Amino acid sequence: MAVSKKRGIKSSAQDNFLQPDNVTSLSGTNVGTSRPYLATANTTSAASAAGTGGAVSLTWTLPAGSPAATSYLVTTTPSTYEADTGSATASYTFQGLASNTSYTFTVRGVNAAGTASGTTSSSVTATTVPQAPQSASATAGVNSNTIQWTIGATGGAALSRHNVVGSDSSTSGNLSAAATSVVINDTAGTSQTYTVTATNANGTSLGATTASVTTLSPFFPFFPYFPFFPSFAPPPYFPFFPSFAAPPPPFFPPFFPPFFPPFFPPYFGGFFEYSIASETGILTTEGIKSAKDIVVGDTLIAMNLGSQNNSTDDWLAWTDSNLILNETNIVETTVVGFSSHPSSITYLINGDLFSNSHNILIKRDGVSSFKRASDILISDMVYSTTEFGFVNIEELEGIEHEETVYSINCEPYDNFFTSGMLVFDARDHESPEN
Repeated sequence: MAVSKKRGIKSSAQDNFLQPDNVTSLSGTNVGTSRPYLATANTTSAASAAGTGGAVSLTWTLPAGSPAATSYLVTTTPSTYEADTGSATASYTFQGLASNTSYTFTVRGVNAAGTASGTTSSSVTATTVPQAPQSASATAGVNSNTIQWTIGATGGAALSRHNVVGSDSSTSGNLSAAATSVVINDTAGTSQTYTVTATNANGTSLGATTASVTTLSPFFPFFPYFPFFPSFAPPPYFPFFPSFAAPPPPFFPPFFPPFFPPFFPPYFGGFFEYSIASETGILTTEGIKSAKDIVVGDTLIAMNLGSQNNSTDDWLAWTDSNLILNETNIVETTVVGFSSHPSSITYLINGDLFSNSHNILIKRDGVSSFKRASDILISDMVYSTTEFGFVNIEELEGIEHEETVYSINCEPYDNFFTSGMLVFDARDHESPEN
């Protein structure tokens, strides 16, 4: 007669030679960890991967009267990873799971007599914080930088926002879940990296850090005022100003066609006005250039004058009693026309030279407007390139000497910066003006 194992009825000690019964009431709950995103479960030892990936908390019950379990084996599907709980406690948190992946778990009781066949849970999806944003990069701009990225995996929970933090503490937070770029104002001439993170209900991702980028400046460092004509040896940072002891001799370009009307050579059927002296510095995206070195296609630094922008047909009639301009108004404008001609008089204003017809942004009695150099008063204020505000005129002088002056026509903004102030660009006209 065959002998089979049979549960004893006299005492629980007589059940020690039997394996545990299958557990009941097995359930799993996604922990929703703040651990870093994990693309695939830890294939070496999921149970030891407490620092990464998702986690599911499991609970169960060992039926009354079952032989005791000394520990439990928990196996995942997919991936078939197995962990030994190491204790008789009827609960376990399985860690190191792939983010946003659905798992079932089979629990089997273990004792010295053997291992139960096991009970399998319903499917549970493990979630984590998002994957770090991908392909983060930074592009330098004038007084600002553009940061771009692509959106990574969500980690199983919907994204709620992106954040960008600069190594110099410049920030842009609470960007939308769909954001893939942002422009951050930063200090010109400084270098920094930017770290982009994504956030969902579980927490914030690891950061994606850009390469270092240096914020561009439209300006050279502030140049101290100096007289134009007295004899001096110019500082080394003024390479475009030659040393001289007297005003330059009269100069008439040999290419100046004799049949053109004096002072206003034609351009596209019209005539240039608003001319600037040859050595006066112009601010470009590549740094400062003398007016005589400007060419068509150069990108100059200009100002967006607010609500007026370029909507007015007559900037010379424009006035504004509430004009406020700062670094945020800086824009770029492109040289579309360029010409030169001689002038018999120039005006020295705070170190910059202009023809008498050049228009300069000034403030008079609290009202901002463009005025011809010949109409500016010593009591007026001019808009300073370096101060980003109106400053007093310290120097104003009309000088009678022959000077080559240059007309610069720009689009889409009808102004540009010299090394010292904001001026109006050239316009073409049907007839010359004086």
